[in-house]
Amino acid sequence: IYIYIYIYIYIYTHNNTSHKHMFSRVQDYGPGIYYNTMVRVDGYEGLVKYGVISTERLIQDLTDWEHLYVSGRLQKPVDILVSDNQIEQAMQRNYSNALLTATLLLPYTFTTQDLFLQIADLSYAGDVRVGIAENPEKVPNIVIPHIDRFTKIYTPALAEAKKTFLDELEGERFRFKFEFESTDWEQVIARLPRAVREGVKGEERLRENHRKVLQKVLGRVVRRSSWQQTTKGLITAGLVKSLKYVLAKVRKRFRQL
Repeated sequence: IYIYIYIYIYIYTHNNTSHKHMFSRVQDYGPGIYYNTMVRVDGYEGLVKYGVISTERLIQDLTDWEHLYVSGRLQKPVDILVSDNQIEQAMQRNYSNALLTATLLLPYTFTTQDLFLQIADLSYAGDVRVGIAENPEKVPNIVIPHIDRFTKIYTPALAEAKKTFLDELEGERFRFKFEFESTDWEQVIARLPRAVREGVKGEERLRENHRKVLQKVLGRVVRRSSWQQTTKGLITAGLVKSLKYVLAKVRKRFRQL
């Protein structure tokens, strides 16, 4: 489970505005977040990784899923240290979007655990690091020990979903209400985040194989943003530090096998 701190950063280096502009250009590339990895903190034995993102870019990704990068990470339980009403509203919208999208990817009936596993997997499908530097069991490792925390943050979204597109069955099971061959399909698509709605436009197989189409669209978004963020890391952290970071993740992955 992650802890995220969102901060406005203003860089002043002897009144040299070129440093601020350069940092801003690098940060805005791709998903709009700048990561500093392998940071030592006094009083903590391990290494810390932190990210910096503007409030505007954060809210944009939470609501539109243009990159499904920070929004994907915030679909899992996190400890929010600093927030405001605007971010909280965007977070709830992100939960609702994740719930609906995961439901569309699952069979017509599914369990609560199935739902949370699918939600946690949304931002990993298409990630270029999966299979190389990420543990293939990462999603179950995130979800199963923290089912209670997932339940807590998705309770409001589930309550709303039960009014519209979900039926609750016995034994913590759910059923999707709509038939995809009916006119209800357009109503469902209209509820999806902007990047997903635009991605499925013109897909002729949408009605016949909506799961495959959605997987392709989500994979395309995640693949692009993960490549962009990986490239940004090489530029900002440098080749040596980036290799150290990747090797540490690879070693961690094989220790967990």
